[in-house]
Amino acid sequence: MAAFVVSAELPDDVTIAALATQLLCSAEAPALSGAEFVVGHGWFGLRSHPRPSTSISFGGPALPPWLDDVLREAIGAR
Repeated sequence: MAAFVVSAELPDDVTIAALATQLLCSAEAPALSGAEFVVGHGWFGLRSHPRPSTSISFGGPALPPWLDDVLREAIGAR
């Protein structure tokens, strides 16, 4: 199942309904899952947001000795 966000920046229910219908009915729509569609007067667009590439968890307030290496690897530093 694909998930979508539609941001309506105008009070135009017809445009929003047409876009929602396209997302529900198109076989190609799942490729856009996770994107934010923005609807404006006479236009619509796609917003992309940064996604986390790494998640780090450790069990306490002290920084573990491996943290620097993991952060460098996450940002691609060499």
